[in-house]
Amino acid sequence: MLHKLFPTYVLHEHINLEDGELDKYKDLVYELRKQDENYNPHFLTPDAWSSYSNHKELHKEPVFRKLTTTFLSACTRAAQETIRVSNGLDKFEIKDHTAHITNMWANIYGKGGRVLEHIHQGTTYAGLFYLNKPKDTAHTYYIDPLEYSKMMDVHILNNTTGQYKIIGAETGDLVIWPAYMKHGALVNESDEDKVIISFNCNFYSSIRK
Repeated sequence: MLHKLFPTYVLHEHINLEDGELDKYKDLVYELRKQDENYNPHFLTPDAWSSYSNHKELHKEPVFRKLTTTFLSACTRAAQETIRVSNGLDKFEIKDHTAHITNMWANIYGKGGRVLEHIHQGTTYAGLFYLNKPKDTAHTYYIDPLEYSKMMDVHILNNTTGQYKIIGAETGDLVIWPAYMKHGALVNESDEDKVIISFNCNFYSSIRK
């Protein structure tokens, strides 16, 4: 399903993995955290952890190869559908550029954890895959790229009006959006961890001179 947020399209899909695969990936992420006591929290609050400082190339690890392939295909679909819909085309296929994951890392948000508003610089798309998403809390929210042009408006933080919008994601969902769009996450109010895989994706020319 392709959502139109503000003037921006965001891809939201559910990824059907084989039985036990979500738990396998979650176990790998928790194992990374055990190995990673010294990390830079970046935009995270103290109740959250990220592998970004020391393990931000998970896409190069064989154990994550299947997820990486899934993410690359989804990035290509996001770009093709965005171009197709934006230009009123019946069909569109990217033929001379190829999607590449440039960084991929894991985040864990314990109770009280969240990530502050930020963008992903130097890349085309940002994405996240929910290995575990507590119900009705810890939502990722997206900010209107035209936020400064609307600074005099009255804004309400919900999923239908205002400067911010939320996509109701669940465990096993994948969300991909243009990296320039500012986003953050609401506080995890659950005793259950929110566990995600995040990544950046660029498109490079596949034409060799």
